[in-house]
Amino acid sequence: MEDSAQGYLSHSGFDVWIVVDGVRAPMYGMEHNEAGNQTSCWIASTTDKEFSVSLRRKEMENNGYRVQIFLDGHLVATKINVALKDDPRGVATYTISTTRTSATEERKFMFGTLELSDDDVLLEDPLTQNIGEIKVTIQRVEIVGTVPSKSNIYAVPSSHKVHERSKKGLEHGVKYGPAQAATQGSTSTSLYHPLNERITFVFRYRPLDMLRANNVAPPLRSVPEERHETPRSRPPTARPKKRDISTVKAESDEIGEFEEENIEDKAAKEHESLAELERVRDKQRSMTERGRPTKKIKTERKRYFTPGEVIDLT
Repeated sequence: MEDSAQGYLSHSGFDVWIVVDGVRAPMYGMEHNEAGNQTSCWIASTTDKEFSVSLRRKEMENNGYRVQIFLDGHLVATKINVALKDDPRGVATYTISTTRTSATEERKFMFGTLELSDDDVLLEDPLTQNIGEIKVTIQRVEIVGTVPSKSNIYAVPSSHKVHERSKKGLEHGVKYGPAQAATQGSTSTSLYHPLNERITFVFRYRPLDMLRANNVAPPLRSVPEERHETPRSRPPTARPKKRDISTVKAESDEIGEFEEENIEDKAAKEHESLAELERVRDKQRSMTERGRPTKKIKTERKRYFTPGEVIDLT
């Protein structure tokens, strides 16, 4: 089995694919059976999502083709397309998303959840074996005429009940949307002769998680989360390793000679710098002492008043 890179099944000049919720469904596990004239794959289904069937013929031909669509074993649409050579419709894309349930109403295709039951009568329903499949058959035909007719009307189940033992692993089935006004139907039916055998396209659907669990779809790629470290969550700072004594001795031997060569030069330069600094300081002290005047303090003998002494204050 392999995955389809182009996003559609291709067989005998026709391409067919499924669109779910407006997006072409990825296909997994493609298989081609030449003996059965059939090609098949798996797609993911999602509850309550609408889907449609699209097809196209890759080359123009002088004949038409008849298309039939089966959902869970129920025939829901038949189309006969007349496409002659040099007619643009020969390579046009056709999309079918509804089934006509009355002369004036149609219902959309949707995925739904199956209802399980223990009613043994359901075990005898042959259509149970087709639940989980969307099947499209195409047959080249020669159009020989037309006759007046009304549009085909299809009976679809109102609900999907299956026996709990009928088919393991089933969760989804096809359901149909609410009735809505139908588009103008065909007023004639083409008469035809088949030109070759039918070719069949089968899309088996399951929930994506189930396809992954069974290795049909690739696993979900995990996205690494950003780590926001807090002071408590940060790993402790690694302490420097104790260095081996022999390593330290070897390193000291390597730099020993360099230090011995420079220690005497450094000591001489330091001694010379200190001597120069001392000379500058002595010079500054001597200049300060010579330029500073010496002050002499004149002292006088203390005098005291004697009784009867007259002091002139003028």
